[in-house]
Amino acid sequence: MKIISLIILFFTAQAMGVVVVEKTTFTAFDGVQLSAKVYHPDNNSTDRTKVLIIEGSGKSGFTVEPEGSPFSELAKSLAANGMTVLKYNKRGSGENANNGSFWKATFTSDHQDAKAALKLLRSLDPDDSTKIILIGHSFGGPQSLLLASNEKVSGVIMLTSTIRPTDQLILEQNAVIMGLQGMTQNEIDSYLQTLKTDLAQIKANTYSCQLPSCSVIDDVSAYENSIQVPWLHEVLNMNYANLARSVSSRLLFIFGTSDAIIPESDYNFVQNNFKNITQDVEIKLIPKLDHFMVENESKLDSLQYAAKVQKEKIFKPVSPALIETILLWINQK
Repeated sequence: MKIISLIILFFTAQAMGVVVVEKTTFTAFDGVQLSAKVYHPDNNSTDRTKVLIIEGSGKSGFTVEPEGSPFSELAKSLAANGMTVLKYNKRGSGENANNGSFWKATFTSDHQDAKAALKLLRSLDPDDSTKIILIGHSFGGPQSLLLASNEKVSGVIMLTSTIRPTDQLILEQNAVIMGLQGMTQNEIDSYLQTLKTDLAQIKANTYSCQLPSCSVIDDVSAYENSIQVPWLHEVLNMNYANLARSVSSRLLFIFGTSDAIIPESDYNFVQNNFKNITQDVEIKLIPKLDHFMVENESKLDSLQYAAKVQKEKIFKPVSPALIETILLWINQK
């Protein structure tokens, strides 16, 4: 493991302690070197729990992580409570902006990168008794499920994530956001009809990338300049519900009432999919929690907050209710 630097951070949480943040790198499946951070608890901690945080699908808008970013603050909170946490940005994104290509990444390659990150986390304490927890945010949730279906882990936290079919989610997601933005129902219906056709073609691998809805970035078709068509093709053809039911470890699903990206209908979908099933599954709906791990009064407030953060890089504190929910669940067993 190549150690780049050590940073000492003092952070107050439910358990007071010094959090040591270690910058490191790990080798991805194709030889690309990806940067990561390990958040160590103080030397007095006897907790041997280790946590891997896996980001969602989007491309991070920073090359140096801003102070107070939610992923960093979540990691600090868990480390301040005695856990060792590994966090990394995806290839070609965030602090890995110059490491690999975001646009050429697929769900499969993202999975291989997450698998390499998990290997690094395990190497920090190879004892088999170590408790490994995966936290997958948004589309990092399905990545966590896929890892857990192939690797020995103690639990998976689906953080504002989903097991609903991707095309259903994207259509409702857009309908909710467009409605909050004040678009008329006719405008919404017209857009959704086009989107539905595009998604069906991408799923069937018959989609032809054309402006303005699609452009080519880094030799890869990019739908609406935000998501890779090959990545989208993969996730449109995945059955997350079946994947979730195949996982033998504990599962915790966390939703928020102010989340415009993963709406409450996903909360209901998850509840319905685990009826009469004996898996160890908990499903939580946290009031005011949004997709960005902070508290906002409504979905509209959350979207306005996200737009402001993009410009100012100033974050609200991570939801205390979220931290408490995660800590209680991890420490249950």
